[in-house]
Amino acid sequence: MTIAGIIQLFTPVLPIYSMGLLIGCCAIHAFVVEGEKEEILEMLSIQKERAEQSNEAKTTFLFSMSHDIRTPMNAIMGYTELIKKVPGNPEKTEEYLNKISTAEENLLGLINNVLEMARIEKGAVEPNERPYNLYNDLEKTITIFMGLAQEKNITLTGHDEIYHPYIMEDDKLHAQIAVNIVSNAIKYTKPGGKVDVYIKQIAADTPGECSVEFKVVDNGIGMTKEFLEHAFENFAREKNSTDSKIPGVGLGLGIVKKLIDQMGGTINIESEKDVGTTVTVVTHHRLCNKDDVVETVEVKDIKNKKFKGRRILLVEDNELNCEIAKGILTELGIEVEEAQNGAKACELLIERGGGYFDMVLMDIQMPVMNGYDATRAIRKFADTSLSDIPIVAMTANAFEEDQKNARAAGMNGHVAKPINIGLLIAELERQLKVEDD
Repeated sequence: MTIAGIIQLFTPVLPIYSMGLLIGCCAIHAFVVEGEKEEILEMLSIQKERAEQSNEAKTTFLFSMSHDIRTPMNAIMGYTELIKKVPGNPEKTEEYLNKISTAEENLLGLINNVLEMARIEKGAVEPNERPYNLYNDLEKTITIFMGLAQEKNITLTGHDEIYHPYIMEDDKLHAQIAVNIVSNAIKYTKPGGKVDVYIKQIAADTPGECSVEFKVVDNGIGMTKEFLEHAFENFAREKNSTDSKIPGVGLGLGIVKKLIDQMGGTINIESEKDVGTTVTVVTHHRLCNKDDVVETVEVKDIKNKKFKGRRILLVEDNELNCEIAKGILTELGIEVEEAQNGAKACELLIERGGGYFDMVLMDIQMPVMNGYDATRAIRKFADTSLSDIPIVAMTANAFEEDQKNARAAGMNGHVAKPINIGLLIAELERQLKVEDD
């Protein structure tokens, strides 16, 4: 048996049983020469140390997750109770609802980061470039964070230096990178501070290509040189949320680094304690033409939509989710009928007949028949007035591959849970071809 084979034999027991090392040593002594024993013992010791470090990292992560999940949950539950105690006080109710919304966003961001890291580790994230207007990157980033910056009395400013805005880009991955970096900058900058966001386009040596430099500069609390070496490690934080009073488990920069690596780009961080931080990301792109770009349709206010009289089949097995979705849809003037699974949805469509429903909102994970199978079955109906009905996934299966699976099953669109009302309205407008007032 080789040295590697011996180590493989005993490595699994090291993180669990302290006696594993002793047993391994006794077994090794029985059939290896004296000269090899020290080398094997050293390698076993290293394996044991790595296993202990891994267990320690997992324990730290679980404790951090427990604390950081409970914190926004406590706020949501606490302010919900306070709302019950102030009936007839619209100002206090609005104040508490705004604080609940902030806590919800923190909780969702935390969950998304953990799920995204798991997807990256599995290799499930692949860049998907499409023609895009580079100016939108800066505009969206500033728009997303302007409210938060104003709440903290932080000056948020965007700067651009762009000579040809039309490029091939995975705008979703770039948005994810920007959100993580800018949110960190605002999070770790004190009131009265400033955050500057720069986008600079740099001509490449190869014709038809360019580089894009995305840089975020803040005058926040900064990082020590010692911590800077570990900034991209999973779960790395210079101070935990208990000490710093800032929520998070230290996954943001780890996610950013892995995404940028997959895109073939680079990231660099310069930081000084109590002075500030500069994060610079450089990615490479092909240029495209203006005519190739499909600009994003602006989401109008909910009050301007003409949905009254439309009828939707809501396919959802979770009672709470169904109640929430139905409440949103009826508020828009839409008539809603429900089905608890895909099989029931198929039956109801046939029973009501073609033209009765204008659209189907379909959950994915359901008993009896899931949303994908139900959609495939509907698309096979002989009556085209039924088989051609618009079907939109409304599901917690929210990643890029889930959207691809929905399209492959024959769905016309995808809306992720938790439901963003603006995005739901935009999808309804597209599918129902609703005009503004």
